[in-house]
Amino acid sequence: MNIDSRLIPGKFVELLLITAKQLSTWLKKQLSSLDKGWWNSLVLSTLSYQQKQWVDRKNISDIEGLDLAALLRILDQNWYRFAQQFNFSTQDRHYVKEKIRTRHDEADSRTYEKKERSVKTSRPNHDPKIWLKDQYTNDDQKLVCQMCANEMPFKLKDGSYYFEAVQVSDDFTKENHELYLAFCPLCAAKYRYLVKKDHTIMDNFLGNVKETKENFEIPIELGVNGSHSIRFVETHLLDLKTILEN
Repeated sequence: MNIDSRLIPGKFVELLLITAKQLSTWLKKQLSSLDKGWWNSLVLSTLSYQQKQWVDRKNISDIEGLDLAALLRILDQNWYRFAQQFNFSTQDRHYVKEKIRTRHDEADSRTYEKKERSVKTSRPNHDPKIWLKDQYTNDDQKLVCQMCANEMPFKLKDGSYYFEAVQVSDDFTKENHELYLAFCPLCAAKYRYLVKKDHTIMDNFLGNVKETKENFEIPIELGVNGSHSIRFVETHLLDLKTILEN
């Protein structure tokens, strides 16, 4: 059967809208059965910083007002609750994580301008610092370093924490906010000079990330500077693993 290529974009958008509608209906039914305060505890708390801002700007108060990207994130963040209730398989999990791979594949490639030296001019679609701040601010509203696990050492005049967003490796060809780590200034320097400049340490670290199953604390050896660990929240680690395995 021949299909008019001019109709494909419209049909594709229609399928996405149908998918979002069905997923929002299913999520609303299941989440409301898990917690009376499900909108705050199981929806808003799982959204990214940018998605929360969008919800506030649009005054959205119902899950049916969210787009497909937000709905998939809600499904992903509540996956283990659903898996226990519905016996979801590993393959089911794979389908959800495939969206992260797709997003990474569609991310902007790095671009450079020729100057006195090569300078990276591209940026991730989402500000890594905003995303990391959202991920690593604990229940006491303290922003914590992923390496030393201490509260960031000082705040700026506006009351926000100063910290450094360091890319996991300089070898990635895509820009994505999940590829950054939140460090205090000292740990940022350690990572840049002791990890990123040592291919063996870097390869071991990335290998440990890919191989970990349930441990969210990845060990890293820094030679004469001793043993350290880099700690992840679940979402960050799973997203990074997915990108590394792609």
